[in-house]
Amino acid sequence: MNRFCISLQWENPKMEYPANSHIKRLGVIAFLLAWPWIILDYFLPAYARNELQATAFDIGLYLALFSITMAFVRLWIGSLVDRYGRRQFLIAGICCYILAILFYGLATGIPFVMIASVFHGLGSALFWIPAYAIVADLSDPSQRGATYGLLTGRNQQGLFVGTFMGFALIPFLEGLLSEMSDPFRWAWKGTFLVYALLGLYALFLGLQGLKGLSRPLKVVPEQEQRPPHGFPPLLIVIFLTGFGQTLLTPLLILYLLDRFALTIPELAFSYVPAAVISAVLPPFAGRLADKIGYQRSIAIGLLTSAVTFLLIPWAPTIFVLVLLWAIEAACLTLASPAQQALVAAWSKENKRGTAYGYYTMAYRLGATLGPLLGGWIYDRVNPAYPFLISSALLLIGAGLILTYRQHQGRDERAPSL
Repeated sequence: MNRFCISLQWENPKMEYPANSHIKRLGVIAFLLAWPWIILDYFLPAYARNELQATAFDIGLYLALFSITMAFVRLWIGSLVDRYGRRQFLIAGICCYILAILFYGLATGIPFVMIASVFHGLGSALFWIPAYAIVADLSDPSQRGATYGLLTGRNQQGLFVGTFMGFALIPFLEGLLSEMSDPFRWAWKGTFLVYALLGLYALFLGLQGLKGLSRPLKVVPEQEQRPPHGFPPLLIVIFLTGFGQTLLTPLLILYLLDRFALTIPELAFSYVPAAVISAVLPPFAGRLADKIGYQRSIAIGLLTSAVTFLLIPWAPTIFVLVLLWAIEAACLTLASPAQQALVAAWSKENKRGTAYGYYTMAYRLGATLGPLLGGWIYDRVNPAYPFLISSALLLIGAGLILTYRQHQGRDERAPSL
C-alpha cells in the first residue's frame, strides 16, 4: 500500500491474511444465515399453495418482491456503507434476515409471505454489500481471491448443511406431531424457529465481534486517487454471468424430471455432487485466481461452464448429466471469487461499498431476467434452447473479459476505479 491509500479505524492493525479474526467471524455469520434458503426454494411454493391457499400469481409475486427489493436498495446502500461505515448496515441485514425467517416460518396467510419476501431482499442487500466491502478492506491484495473464496465457501456450506438439516427435520417433526391437526404446518414452523435461533446467534457474533468496523473510512483527497477505468466492462460480464447461470436455475431440476422421470431420492442424489463442490471448492478456487490472475480465472470459468451447458441436453444418461452438472458447478465456482476480487481491485478504496452495490445490482438484474426468459423458452419453444442461450451468454462474457485484458495491457490487480 502506498501513502495515498486510505486506512481503516479498526482495533488491531496487525492482521493475518487471509483468515484474520474479522473475516473468519464474517464467514461464520454467512454460514449460519444461509441455512434456510434452499429449503425455502423447495418447500415454500407447496406450503403456500396447500396451507395458505396461494395462487400461482401469489407465488410469482413473492419471488418478484424479493428481486425488486434487492434491485431497488442496493445502489444507495452501497454509497451509505462508504459514508457511514460497514458494521451497522451488516447488523441491520442480519436483523432483516431473522425477520424474514420468522415471517416465512410463522406465516398464516399470503400477506405474511409478502412481508417476509421484502425483509429477505432487504437482508440480502444490507448484509452482502458491506460484507464484500469488509473483505476488500481487510484482505491482503495478493490474497483477495482466497479471502472471497473463503466467504463464498462458508455461505455455500451453510446452504448445504441447512438443506439436509431441513430435509431431515421437517419429516421428523411431522411424524412426531402426527397426532396434531395439520402436522406439516407445525413441522414447518418448528424448522424455521431453529433457523431463526441460528440467525440470533449470528446477530450475537456480529454485535460482539465486528466492533472495530463501525466507523467510516478515512477518505483521501480526490486528486490523490487514480482515474476510473475498466469497471463498466466488468459489470457487463457480471450481468451476463447472472443471466446465463440463472437462465437454467429453475429448469435443471425440471429437465431432470421430464427427461429421466426421477424419484425424489434420485433427484437428491443428482443435486449432491454439485452442492458438495459448491461448498468445498471456493477457497481453493480463490487461491488459484490469486495465482493465475482474476480475469484469466473468470474467462476459464465462463468458457468451461459454457461448454458443459452446451453438452447437457445431449447427455445420454443421468450419470453423465450429473457429472456435467458437477463440472459446471466447479467452473462457476472458479469465476465467482475472481469476480468479487476484481471489483475490489478496480474500485477506489473509499468507494468499495458503492462498487459492490453496482456489482450485486448487475448480477441481480441478470438473475431476475434469466429465469423469466428461460422458463418461457422451455415451455413455449424447445427445452434444449435455454441451455444453448446460456452457453452463448457465458461465451460472450468470457470473450469480453479476455478482450479487455488484451486491450488494457497492464496488471489486472492494480486499483483503477
